[in-house]
Amino acid sequence: MARSKPYVLGEGSFVTDDNTVQRTPQIPIPSSETSAASAQGYLNQDGSINYANVYGKGNYEFLGAPDSFKQSLVSDPSYFNNINNSTGGIFTNATFGVDTNQLPVGTLISNPLNDPDRDPNFFSTSTGASEILKYPLNNDGGGYDFLKITTHELNRSDLLSGKAFKLKSPEDNLSNPIGNYIALPMQPGISDSNSVDWGADQLNPLQLAGARVAGGMIGNLAKLDLGGAGKDAMAQIQSSLKQAGLELTSNDIISYFAGQAVGANIFTRSTGKVINPNLELLFRGPQLRTFNYSYRFTPREEKESKVIKQIIRHFKKHMAARRNNVGLFLKTPYVFKLTYVYSQGGQHPFLNKIKPCALTNFNVDYTPDGSYATYTDGSMTSYTVSMQFSEIAPIYEDDYKDTDNDMGY
Repeated sequence: MARSKPYVLGEGSFVTDDNTVQRTPQIPIPSSETSAASAQGYLNQDGSINYANVYGKGNYEFLGAPDSFKQSLVSDPSYFNNINNSTGGIFTNATFGVDTNQLPVGTLISNPLNDPDRDPNFFSTSTGASEILKYPLNNDGGGYDFLKITTHELNRSDLLSGKAFKLKSPEDNLSNPIGNYIALPMQPGISDSNSVDWGADQLNPLQLAGARVAGGMIGNLAKLDLGGAGKDAMAQIQSSLKQAGLELTSNDIISYFAGQAVGANIFTRSTGKVINPNLELLFRGPQLRTFNYSYRFTPREEKESKVIKQIIRHFKKHMAARRNNVGLFLKTPYVFKLTYVYSQGGQHPFLNKIKPCALTNFNVDYTPDGSYATYTDGSMTSYTVSMQFSEIAPIYEDDYKDTDNDMGY
């Protein structure tokens, strides 16, 4: 369906099409609302604001609409009827994500965090961020998936406070977003690789018997029984081996431990035998994941070239180590949160989530086409940017909640 003609609703003018309800600047929009829409990514180049997206009959979602509009829509029949009539009835039985019988006006159904300070795309509505740096600029802020990157300060725990060994989610140690938001298009090759560290380990019967004797000796030392600590260790080892069905002479035992002491295989050279190592694969610990991204930035207008420069500068600045005033100590660089944002709002339900990351590598090729070329304002005609992010915390089993609403980590 073509766009409707502009129509007046309350104190604003609007147009509606198959997918979007937009407030238009034919009737001036307050600067505070324009600034908020820009920070959230819902301000279009023509000055209109995406108020809501439409996903088929009865399935809608608020975008940059203020609470006053949401409240009027569900409480004032004239609002609903005007929008409904402009679209030929597509909004029949629409609630725009708000059930007035169950939820407070303005609750965002599509927000999986149910966080009133965040819009459906996880952009904060309360931090007062300066702007969103979006590439390419011709995306109108709706109807597509994208990679959202925010910058945060990592607050460290006091190791002497007695709480340092209590495991906390990295999100609990992050500041509110700092500086600009970055919105980049989805790229081919999106993937994740989860791994844990397992390794081979050996424990032969002599080692086990020696460990038991050593444990007994340590126990005697703890009781200050210095005589019992070294009393008849050979007899204790032989007794332990006999209980396991092994018969070894004193010379066999002496050969084995003598070889361990000097780093040579005295036991096999003396007896011609090899002790069964009881090889087993043991869990060693989790591993951290890394994510690599490569973007080709090609400015098509002066404004876009400035945005590209800001994006590159933002990453370079916030990945760098920070000095204090004296320069004696260095502070941890800022960390980044990466979110695959779904076109209908929130974390993409079929892509992995990512924990806070450090930007460990950032490469810029200013001449990716093999020759030096600039526009009249000095901007390069193209840039290739490669980034490597590493998660600052591993994935644990309890990170997966008892729900299948998303892909998890």
